[in-house]
Amino acid sequence: MKTADKSAYYLKIQKPFVNLQSSFVNSQDASDWVRRSLSEDRWIALDKLAHLLVSFSLVGIGYAVSSERGLGFSRNQARILSAGGTALIGIAKEIHDYRKGSDFCGKDLTADGLGIALGVLTYTF
Repeated sequence: MKTADKSAYYLKIQKPFVNLQSSFVNSQDASDWVRRSLSEDRWIALDKLAHLLVSFSLVGIGYAVSSERGLGFSRNQARILSAGGTALIGIAKEIHDYRKGSDFCGKDLTADGLGIALGVLTYTF
């Protein structure tokens, strides 16, 4: 393919994307899209239930592994390790999502925190 043909080919491919991008950025659609995406992140959703249950389970697993029966830490140390480790995993997951292009979701972290609290109350006392 000649250089002129390549240029025409790439312009033909890129033109619809450039037009879409310029019309999206230069209009009210951008703010509407942001509002819709935030409103779709509901408190009552399967995603929040998954965050809660995974955090709840990780606290139990972390406590079992780190307590006197596992690694030999005291009950208080195992409680702190399991809750703290689970919180770090939840934060790391949100950072990973953010780097992939998703939003950093405070609602997900809240569900993680609730799961951690329920896990600590259930497994460590």
